[in-house]
Order: sequence, then structure tokens, then C-alpha cells
Amino acid sequence: MSMLMDDTIDAIYPPWGGEVAMELLALIDFEKLKQARPKWILGFSDVSTISATFACKLGWATGHCSNLMDLAPNAIDPLTSSTLQHFATPSGGSFTQEALDHYASCWPDFVNAPESGLELETKTCWKWLTKPSHEDTIQGRLIGGCWDTLSHLFGTEYLDLEAMSKRHPEGLILYLENAEMPPTEVARTILSMKYRGVFNHINGLLIGRSAAPETSDANGLSYNECLVNYLADTNIPVLIDLDIGHKPLI
Repeated sequence: MSMLMDDTIDAIYPPWGGEVAMELLALIDFEKLKQARPKWILGFSDVSTISATFACKLGWATGHCSNLMDLAPNAIDPLTSSTLQHFATPSGGSFTQEALDHYASCWPDFVNAPESGLELETKTCWKWLTKPSHEDTIQGRLIGGCWDTLSHLFGTEYLDLEAMSKRHPEGLILYLENAEMPPTEVARTILSMKYRGVFNHINGLLIGRSAAPETSDANGLSYNECLVNYLADTNIPVLIDLDIGHKPLI
């Protein structure tokens, strides 16, 4: 809380994510933070448990981006290397994130070579799972992060998209990325989101490439089959395989 309340601090940028940032939420005095000067909460993975909550409850603009440890000297790929430049965009300015030509299918050996950058060897292909009814465009305020953790917060006081959507007449666009959930867990998670009305309060859904292992059951549903089967009836545009999350690029 001391760093969050310190108006001389502009950003909080953890080195990487974790597993149970959820346990911190009950310790945060959100009423007190309403009096603090907003600051950037930067990173991805479990960091997004905190950043998405702050965006939803406090209205702070937060950044789902490369973690601090990813900004290695040899991180020359366009998305990672421009991270800090984008966050220096003046108020009222803008930048465009476009699909890169290639992404890295695996992480470098940061333990033995911490200065390593990503090797972009796999063709990138963003694609519509469900296209918008008019043109290839959706608009709204972005909120989201790691699907594995945020799935447990939807509909709670920490991630109440219904309340947030009422504060933003432009609507919301939810972005998610799967770190570890197998296909069956993804299916259960989508069903849970339906039952809690999550899809009723967003203009569209953006999904990053999945970093989780595929099913080992030859007769089981694949990850993409889960997306097709369980998101088809949500009546919202869905764009998949974006440069978001644990399967680089971030």
C-alpha cells in the first residue's frame, strides 16, 4: 500500500508474475486508493490479477505488457522493445499495435542466458472466430489479462464488468490469454462465464495464443474446438491467436 499511495511513484513494474496474487486483493484498501494519484501497474501473467482489478474498481489505466525481466538487452522484437516507448505516449496521444509477421513459439533460456531475446520463427495469424456483423471492427475500452486467474474473479467485487460497462458508454472489450488450462478446463471456464453473464457486458473478446498443452486424448476436444463449440453462441465478435500472453510474443 505504501508504494501505491506514494504520489512520487509513477509506475509499479514487477519482474514477473506468480501464482496467487488473488490473496493480495483482500489486503488492499481500495477506498483509500481512490485518493491516490493513479499510477501504471505493468506486466502480464499473475500481474494482471492486480492490474485488471485496479482498472475495474478504480478506473486506473494499466498496461498488459512484457514483464520487467523480459526487457533484456537483446529483446529487439518490435513489441517487447517498444514497451516503454508506448507507455511514454503523451496524454491524448495514441499508438497502434498490429499483428507481427512472426512470433516465438518458446521462451529463451533466461536462467543461463538472461540477456537473451526472443527468436521469431513461427508465422503469426490473427483470425476471427466470430466476425463482427458490420466490417472487421470492434470498439471499446480494453480490460483483461491471464484467463487462468481472472476466471475466478468475474462477477465478484474485484472484476464486476457489469458495473464497469455502465461507467464506460463506449463499452468494453475483454482480452484473455490461456497459460495453463487444458481444453476441458477452458470449456468449463467459458460455461462459467456464460452463467455469470460476462459476455452480456462486452462488445467483443480478444484471445491470445494458448500456452497450455493440448489434450492427450485422441478423442478429446482440442483447445480450438473448445473455443468454437463454447463461444459460438455468445453473439459477440471473437478474435483469436493474438500476440497476448504466455506464448510469445506478449
